[in-house]
Amino acid sequence: MNQPTKQVLLGLGAACLGAFTSLAQVATLNVAADTFLTAGNPENNAGAHGAVDAGVDGHGAIRRGLLRFDLSPIPSGVTITSAVVRMTVT
Repeated sequence: MNQPTKQVLLGLGAACLGAFTSLAQVATLNVAADTFLTAGNPENNAGAHGAVDAGVDGHGAIRRGLLRFDLSPIPSGVTITSAVVRMTVT
């Protein structure tokens, strides 16, 4: 295969790959609300608390952190193929 033919095929391959990857969109969604639930006090919703806890508290009670995201920026009818949640512990 001569050099110009190789370049054309590489260009076509890159164009096809670009067409497939350009269909993907990225949306950054912020947390709209958060809370945590404690097994030691199941009726208490800690939504007004200043932090989200998860794990085990000092009394051995399990805590579960809950996050709610505003999904309105995502158009209806789309298929989400993957999602990533990044958190910072401070």
